[in-house]
Amino acid sequence: MKYWINEKGNDKVIVINDQVIYNNNPRKSKIYEIHDQLRKGFIPFTLTGTAFRYISKIVSNSKSNKLTIYYGEKNKVEIDAQGNKAQIIQYLKNDPVNKPIYQEFPEKWYRIIGKPLLAIAVIGLITAYTYQLAINIERGYIYEISSDRGIGMMLLGLAEILGSTKVLAIGIALSIIIFYSVISRIISKRTIQQLTYRKK
Repeated sequence: MKYWINEKGNDKVIVINDQVIYNNNPRKSKIYEIHDQLRKGFIPFTLTGTAFRYISKIVSNSKSNKLTIYYGEKNKVEIDAQGNKAQIIQYLKNDPVNKPIYQEFPEKWYRIIGKPLLAIAVIGLITAYTYQLAINIERGYIYEISSDRGIGMMLLGLAEILGSTKVLAIGIALSIIIFYSVISRIISKRTIQQLTYRKK
């Protein structure tokens, strides 16, 4: 059994034995009590975890402190490992009982740019629609206000308040920010660390 205790983070207590990965976020007043039980070789009943027999893989990336445990059919749970991630991965790699297959590989390009490009497309559509509303309002078109508080009415309100120039400027600014974040992620490409477990 191996355990890690942090003062910060969402998982202040992480415990691994041959059967289960436990993680918990107890109150600070309970940490000493839990630590004392762990030192004596007991796992506190308050800890919950994921059994290795259900785990298919554990994944992390080089820019994150989190470990994502995939288990069952399509389930997953995240563990906030804080500064202990490297130690935890090393411990799991050397696990003689569950014997995972360890791999490192660069993050796939479509995972890097997929969501940002979708966000840029959505912002582009919303900007174009709102810009057209603003142009029409500036030309003297009158839109009937309904009691509907959906996205259409919200965009109409923005068009009236901001005007065409500001709508266009905000849309372009948001797209540029997202674009530069994509470039930054491509330049500092992350490495994926994966532990794959055989079905028993």
